[in-house]
Amino acid sequence: MVELFERAMELRIPHNYFALWMMVPSPALQGSRPVDLRRSGEASTLLAALERAFTITAA
Repeated sequence: MVELFERAMELRIPHNYFALWMMVPSPALQGSRPVDLRRSGEASTLLAALERAFTITAA
């Protein structure tokens, strides 16, 4: 969990956006909420979902 929050800080995601992202079902996680996966050993999956949710590349 700490690693996930640290990555959010590196990406300059405001803490309130991060908290909301943790509680809302995520398409990147097949509709699961990130908070529900925090103890299931899914750290790499959560990090990848965080990156996809908050990094946008210009086309």
